[in-house]
Amino acid sequence: MDRSAWMLVRACLPGAVLFAGALVSAALLAGLNRGPLAAGLFDMLRWVPIAMAGVGFLLIGAASYRLWRWERGMGPSCVTCGGPLGHEREGRANRGGAFRRCYACGKAVNHRYYAHQ
Repeated sequence: MDRSAWMLVRACLPGAVLFAGALVSAALLAGLNRGPLAAGLFDMLRWVPIAMAGVGFLLIGAASYRLWRWERGMGPSCVTCGGPLGHEREGRANRGGAFRRCYACGKAVNHRYYAHQ
C-alpha cells in the first residue's frame, strides 16, 4: 500500500473498530430475544449497537474532515514528513505538554511545532 492508503487506514481505524463492534454486539443481541427473562435485557441493550455505530460514524467523519483540511493546506502537518496530524492529546508537562500523532509516520509532534487550528 502507498502512503496515502496507510494514512487513511490510521485515520479511520478507530471508527472501523467501533463499526465491527456494533456488528458483533448486534449479532449477540439477536439471540437474546427468545425468553421472557432475556426480553427485558434485550429492551435495555438494543440501543448499544446503534450508539456504537453512531460514534464510529462520527470518528470516521472527524478523521475524514481532518484529512480533507490537510490536503488543502489548512490543517496541521508533521514537521518530520509533512503528513497530516491526528487529534490533539493531553501530554505530560515534563515532556512538553499536548501533542498530535502523525498519520503518515506515526511520530508524536509537540504542540510547539504546529499551529493550533
